Amino acid sequence: MALPHDPLWPRAASLFSSEVDNRADVMIVGVPASQTSLSPTSAHETPQAIRQALQRYSTAHADHRVNLEKISLCDAGDVTSPDGDEAGAIAQLKSI
Repeated sequence: MALPHDPLWPRAASLFSSEVDNRADVMIVGVPASQTSLSPTSAHETPQAIRQALQRYSTAHADHRVNLEKISLCDAGDVTSPDGDEAGAIAQLKSI
């Protein structure tokens, strides 16, 4: 279900740039791993679930009076095949 657009209520997901900037104040990086888990899980779905959840949250924080629009945020995407190639996944993370 698509959420309505309200310019007076910006959503947290709208603040994340898809251009990777190593100087960003906040960067999210998905590590969709689950095959190496001790128990069967759907942990590989977590990075996308977090991105979808950010679409439902506001940028406002009443208690701390923080304006998230004044900090830089970027989404560096997901690490490729973290379960199959651990060394490669670590190298990907270090290269960001």
